Amino acid sequence: VPYIFDGTTTVETNLTIEPGTILSFNAGGRIDVGYSANTTLTATGTATNPIVFTTSNTSPAAGAWRGLFLYQYTTPNSKFEYCNFEYAGYDQEACIYIREVAGATVANCNFRNSSGWAIYLDNGATLSASSTGNTFTNCSLGDIYTYEE
Repeated sequence: VPYIFDGTTTVETNLTIEPGTILSFNAGGRIDVGYSANTTLTATGTATNPIVFTTSNTSPAAGAWRGLFLYQYTTPNSKFEYCNFEYAGYDQEACIYIREVAGATVANCNFRNSSGWAIYLDNGATLSASSTGNTFTNCSLGDIYTYEE
């Protein structure tokens, strides 16, 4: 049974998402992590039991939900491994938007059908060296974008 998110959900405490979890988002839905408190998000699936971030819409389309937003208080220990991100990028944003977080890990993840970027790195954000093995399919604006103010 998927978890269904409507609107913005804010995570300001450590959170672990278990393999096989499905998180479905209504139109414009998103998760904000580490906006005002130190937060570690660990989403570690497996090759055979990935974590899925997707739309709740029964007729999925690119940009159906906004994505995940990791802000400056998200710890560099945060990681996404063996996750599938589908149909995000509402309003030309990204599946994962990372701002001012140096060294989060995104490894062996699949990014599909984003109307924006797969990963958007903003204002000094970087990925860890172990961020490898990702695949990108139909991400309208591109795979990974880095913006410096």
